[in-house]
Amino acid sequence: MLRSHFLIRGFYAIATLFFLLPVFAVAQTPFHSDAYIKFDMASQLTDKPIPFDRAFTLFIDKLPKGAVQRVEVYEALINDGNRDLVESSFKDYNGQVVTRAVVDLNLLFLSRSDSLSIYFPPLKPNKDFDINIIYALTKASKDKLLEVNSKLSSGNHSEAFDEYILLDKSLISPYNNRTYFSLAFPDYVDFYNKKLKSYYNSARSEPLFASGILNLVEYRAIDISTSKSVSDFKDGGYFYELFRKNKMADFQHGLFSLSEIMEPGKATTRDHPEQVLKNLENNFLFIDSMQKRMDRVMLNHPSYLTINGIKVDLKVLRDKVSELRGNIQRNITIFDGIVKKITEAIEKNRELQEGVYIGGSTVATDLKSKGGNILFLDLGISLLSTQGTNTRFKFIPKLFTGISIYFRPIDKNTRRSKFPRAFPGRFDGTNSTGGYGPDYGIASRSSLGQRLCINFGLTLGAMQDDNFSNLYNNMSLLIGPGYRFANAFKASVGLSLLRRASFNPAISEKIVVPGAYASLSVDVDLLQSIKDITSKLF
Repeated sequence: MLRSHFLIRGFYAIATLFFLLPVFAVAQTPFHSDAYIKFDMASQLTDKPIPFDRAFTLFIDKLPKGAVQRVEVYEALINDGNRDLVESSFKDYNGQVVTRAVVDLNLLFLSRSDSLSIYFPPLKPNKDFDINIIYALTKASKDKLLEVNSKLSSGNHSEAFDEYILLDKSLISPYNNRTYFSLAFPDYVDFYNKKLKSYYNSARSEPLFASGILNLVEYRAIDISTSKSVSDFKDGGYFYELFRKNKMADFQHGLFSLSEIMEPGKATTRDHPEQVLKNLENNFLFIDSMQKRMDRVMLNHPSYLTINGIKVDLKVLRDKVSELRGNIQRNITIFDGIVKKITEAIEKNRELQEGVYIGGSTVATDLKSKGGNILFLDLGISLLSTQGTNTRFKFIPKLFTGISIYFRPIDKNTRRSKFPRAFPGRFDGTNSTGGYGPDYGIASRSSLGQRLCINFGLTLGAMQDDNFSNLYNNMSLLIGPGYRFANAFKASVGLSLLRRASFNPAISEKIVVPGAYASLSVDVDLLQSIKDITSKLF
């Protein structure tokens, strides 16, 4: 009786402790992470398995250069060796049933140089998914697209088509045939006509400044005066060629770069506004340097210089150089505005982007995989109840050990309080533009499925009441549903099987009788963790 008394008191004490533990649960912040995982772009592998039911940060280094716009996650499906996206059927804003892949998650991310940190909420187990990192066109891709625009601007549609198809093919992932550069050429031409054509027309027809002129004597005056008072006029050869070819107006219009004036075939048309802008910026550096040289001359020398009997007013010459500089600067302002508007229109189009595609998985291939189990060993206290020989119910406290079988892999190191609560229902993902998504199909949600299990237990030790005995040797059987709480603890109720003396005194053999039980238990590996900690402290 004394042993039974202590077991019952222990049962209530442990029950009180178990129900107090959930009070200390901590809520999740948007950037909370339980794990930090690195992804290698070269090997396409992570340094550790992707967890489920736990928030984590995925760090990716050495991404292609480009401004990351968004990160989307789609549920994937392995079918006959091919990795496809799972499709969903839903009604669009017109009421039409549409079947297509729907984004599951739009993720928070932090981009630094060529690295990216992506913040994942807890994900369901046994899910394959694809991470699509979408970014603005890289410089190389944008330059190719601008070349397409230039050919459209000049009316050369055939060459524009060829250039566009080459660019389109280069942006399709060879691994999964996926791209975010998704406009067909006719659709792109329509986009060009509606959004870009007016800017290219302005680039061709906008009046530009080109009134500045210098003659050969003035070039020589600049060379002689500045070489004596500043340094050798190393750019003189470029300017002499400019005078010889009579290209002063084109120089101010940015139709070539002064550093390339001696190279044949380097002329640019105004159908290439981005190249005109580069030429103007380069030419500005030359003319700005010339003006600074003239300013030095004005501080240290007389205002006049005589060359072959011709008197040159250096102050007037300096003003002419300043006029050239001002013209180029004003033309830069014009073309800078045009190029910015073209770039802005392209970057706003979500069908003119690039992507990096990464496959991920929380698939558990065995009973213990990626931090989660389906089977857990338990140790705890049970209270059996069955009808006694006097027809009154008898309560029997017993220690027990057992196995809990869950309906899905479980990571007991997570708390339901850390699961995001803002996700809508599976098919309630209508967005603000009348489309559909994200639908959060792979995101973990707080549910009974993460807590319920089937408990199989065996009691330990002999019965204290002679009217009862164990089902087999020193063990009775416990079977019933269990509920996990506070991560590692379980409560269970169900059926117990044991032996009891017969109501008939003439029958000495005990018979198998059913009963009920209630139990509280703890995971055995938690006890091992406590032992490991105490062994280090004491």
